Amino acid sequence: MLDKIDISIIIVNYNTSNLLKKCLTSIYIYTKDVSFEVIVVDNASSDQSLEMVQTYFPTVNLIESKQNLGFGKANNIGIKVSKGDYLFFLNSDTQLTMNSCKIFLDFVRHNQTMKIGCLGGLLLENSALIPPLHPFPSMSGRIKDVMRSYFSRFMKNKKINSSISPNDNEYYDVDYICGADMFVPRTVLDDVGSFDERFFMYYEEADLQKRMSKRGYRRIFVKKSVIIHESGASFGVKSRISNPRRLYDTESMFIYFFKHHSYPVCYFFQILYLCIISPCFFSYKYTKRENIDFFKILVKKYKK
Repeated sequence: MLDKIDISIIIVNYNTSNLLKKCLTSIYIYTKDVSFEVIVVDNASSDQSLEMVQTYFPTVNLIESKQNLGFGKANNIGIKVSKGDYLFFLNSDTQLTMNSCKIFLDFVRHNQTMKIGCLGGLLLENSALIPPLHPFPSMSGRIKDVMRSYFSRFMKNKKINSSISPNDNEYYDVDYICGADMFVPRTVLDDVGSFDERFFMYYEEADLQKRMSKRGYRRIFVKKSVIIHESGASFGVKSRISNPRRLYDTESMFIYFFKHHSYPVCYFFQILYLCIISPCFFSYKYTKRENIDFFKILVKKYKK
């Protein structure tokens, strides 16, 4: 047993045995020259995830939950048992392609005057390098996203250019880092607190880093690190709605806005979203029945 651990790698898993196996394999292949532990918090998986970890990765600290706790609450359990000076939150649908732990650790140690709150790197999704250039969520931005999604079906061959210029800096500040890979000093969480467990899924990383921002901590994208992300593949929940992510996303959105903005403005936005935006701009990705069910659930949940 190591007396000192540099990094605790925390992974939340739910029914992603094959993806988790690839993720863990990549960690042990590429992570060198740092002391680390791996913690997997399993959200009551019904596949072979537990058996897989116990068989192939016996040194992993496997924590078994009896129910699906969601992303933030499960991560908080991992934080409580972790021993590292730094916490590296990874999705189970990610794979390291290099020694990202060492890259992030060296960056923090060589830039101790920067008051770093969170680091993240490039995500390789569907053969495209995606930078974590996420602005903090806003109500106007949400409306624009809905409208853009609705009208995009009428636009042929219109793609957003997410490539990175070779002249870009090696690192730069962003509003918040994607939750798929977040490298955070433990001292920062001691200061701002861990994940808000009211968020079952989505917006929890934005909320955490919003609190960092208010305390003056920087969130920095490090271009040198590249991690594969099979986006969306780790979502294993089944529901009568074909894609329950939509419901979790909407619920978390309201929690985030009410937490970080004035109540009157948020209340007006909620009414606008429920009464006009949702029913008028149903997503074309779903059937009419699915959209109607989704809208009914929202109205039933939020009507007062």
